[in-house]
Amino acid sequence: MEALSVSDYRNNLAASFHKAANGEPVLIRRKNKLYTLTSVGNDNILLTPEHHKCIEEAEQSYSE
Repeated sequence: MEALSVSDYRNNLAASFHKAANGEPVLIRRKNKLYTLTSVGNDNILLTPEHHKCIEEAEQSYSE
């Protein structure tokens, strides 16, 4: 699997997200570290009560 540079990743965001949505991990190289973009789907997201509160506060702030 080939790792994209940050600039290649930025230039190909849609393609990278399409690959991740199809289950293919996308590796991104930044300096000497590797990162991965993977799809977790809606079922795998665990939001704590603190996360919900933060989201609600952000929504309220945005509405104002």
